[in-house]
Amino acid sequence: MNDKQFFLRYQPQILGLANTSEGRDLLGIDQGVPTVIEVMPWYVKWLIGQGEYQTEFHVYAVFFRRVMHRWKEVSAAMEWQANSFLARRGGHLLVPAGSDTLTARPDADTESSTVDGMTGFQGLPDGGVGRQTFANARGDDGSTYPCCTRDAQAYIGLGMGYRGGGGGGWEDFQRGFHLYDTSSIGSNTVTAAVNSWVCSQASTTLSELTWCIVSSSPASNTAIVAGDYDSCGTTDFGNIEADALNTDGSSYNAVTLNSDGRAAIDRAGITKFGWRHDGDRSNTEPGGLPGSGAESATILLRSADESGTSIDPKLVVTHAVASDIDNVNGIALASIQDFNDVTAANGQSINGADF
Repeated sequence: MNDKQFFLRYQPQILGLANTSEGRDLLGIDQGVPTVIEVMPWYVKWLIGQGEYQTEFHVYAVFFRRVMHRWKEVSAAMEWQANSFLARRGGHLLVPAGSDTLTARPDADTESSTVDGMTGFQGLPDGGVGRQTFANARGDDGSTYPCCTRDAQAYIGLGMGYRGGGGGGWEDFQRGFHLYDTSSIGSNTVTAAVNSWVCSQASTTLSELTWCIVSSSPASNTAIVAGDYDSCGTTDFGNIEADALNTDGSSYNAVTLNSDGRAAIDRAGITKFGWRHDGDRSNTEPGGLPGSGAESATILLRSADESGTSIDPKLVVTHAVASDIDNVNGIALASIQDFNDVTAANGQSINGADF
């Protein structure tokens, strides 16, 4: 059997493995890509939206080599996964069947269920409260500094700005919020998610230009207040560089959410995303700060309070109904008596791991 035939024959098992953290380590597939839908000797393909895919090609049959070189570990992982899953499901293998797409947008003002906006400080002067150290700016709860909050304007300004000089420090430090009603997904399985928004301006003079989508938990689903400043999480759900943005004010920029981002989608309620500069998120102050003058990484996003929806922020979620199947590669599950001499019905634990 040549390498292509091998991958075709064992594709269901390989895909099951390729969509686990351990399997991606074994196969050398990036942990951050969405649902993997095909693995062949020389390429891997994953889903980024309804009918949209991305493929990573290699000159050589690298995945065949990785499988063969790690066959003992790969085969053990596939057998354990199948045995564990069938035992937990009473002999039924659960797979996504079909797909649907939800496109959600925050409400325009006056909000009824969701909101988009920002909060933080902007343009702190040299004097008075004064520009802040990175630690002070990052650790505030929204009550210490003059606050700039927007949730009913046509744009959301997210800025990280430092000004050098006698009163050097951070003069801009802002975080954003995008909330989406995703309750219609229900019990379906999320297979892909893309967060998109329109940008009309960006400044890119700071040494770190990455902006990240994170979790958020504002006090209200329909308004943003100063106290929401410290409600943004630190796990990166997907990110984009300020200098890679289309800033024409009408074209969408898109971030494909990673597995953490997909897991954060509330299938029965409101999905709450936040925006943080990566230095803010990871507690790493950007380097090369100026002794005089100013540097910043700022993005200006169009909000849901624009007229119409053509440039509103949006979350596109591809989801599938989970369905039982009764065979694998034409072999009835009822005919599969055991895995490594452990029957699915009696599989209470393997190596001390309970099902």
